Amino acid sequence: MEKKKEIRNLILKQRGNMTLQQVKDYSEQICRRIMNMPDYKAASVVLSYMSIRNEADMKLLMEDALDKGKAVYIPRVEPDKNRQMSFYRINGVSDTLVKGSFGIMEPDTESGNKLLLIPDSETDGTGRSAAWAEEKTVIVIVPGVAFDGERNRIGHGGGYYDVFLNALKESEVSFKAIGVGYDFQIVNQIPAEEHDTKMDYIVTPTAMYSLC
Repeated sequence: MEKKKEIRNLILKQRGNMTLQQVKDYSEQICRRIMNMPDYKAASVVLSYMSIRNEADMKLLMEDALDKGKAVYIPRVEPDKNRQMSFYRINGVSDTLVKGSFGIMEPDTESGNKLLLIPDSETDGTGRSAAWAEEKTVIVIVPGVAFDGERNRIGHGGGYYDVFLNALKESEVSFKAIGVGYDFQIVNQIPAEEHDTKMDYIVTPTAMYSLC
């Protein structure tokens, strides 16, 4: 939609003008705000991401999660599959990563354990299927270009997170999606479409938006 494109271009320009110190300070504030959330404290599985082009940096959060014994996964775009990405477990933020699609650092498929969501067609190394998350509490940290107070999100336009989050829902995994961004990334209204996935929370350096 044209309105989404206008919002995306405006916010990306603002984000591109941020200083490295602003990115560092605001990212730390976002991470600490999430670390104080009850859903994060209860989570045993954290799906995060590697930042690019002044996105909020989640390394502090991932380090905290690993220190607390949570399982941490980051995404890898599947180049041979339409708008699909897989998540691989990492043992540390300093794990060996490779530059993947769109220049984003991704896990090497040989070094991580893949998170599988399709119970009938794939299994992990133990022969277990998507029941990996049974009785586990899962949070998904979702980057975005813009958000609104109704917890709608605009991404970069590829639809990768919408596809993944919808697949996660279909796998019957219980999870919370936490959108993260800077305060200027919150806009008055985003024109939502049927396939768009609302966030459960949106966290900025100074605020949190939720259903309640």
